[in-house]
Amino acid sequence: RLQARDDGVRALAEALISSGGDLHESGLPNTRLRWLGLARTGIEQEGLQHIVKLMTTRDIAIETLQLQHNGLPAGAAPLLARIVAGSQSLTDIDISENPLGPAGVARIALALRTNTNIVSIR
Repeated sequence: RLQARDDGVRALAEALISSGGDLHESGLPNTRLRWLGLARTGIEQEGLQHIVKLMTTRDIAIETLQLQHNGLPAGAAPLLARIVAGSQSLTDIDISENPLGPAGVARIALALRTNTNIVSIR
């Protein structure tokens, strides 16, 4: 289990943003990151701010984002709502097992009004 924490997420987000999400150095042609699994990584709101920046960058086309089991509180809901509303490529997000509370979940649900591409949210 990787404990990326906030500094690791920041470094990852900066690297992906600077490359435009292109993973050509992987040796595979036309390879772009489509899935980002950050479940159980110990990220907090600071790390989530970097994910917001990553997910709302035009050249990044991540379709699936997994953030479950990170202990994200209700205070993280505005950042999660920005991810949901601001990512044009996101179709699946898993934020389960985070203590967001009813108000936090309601805030994220409102963001779904501006992103009709999301087909699954947990």
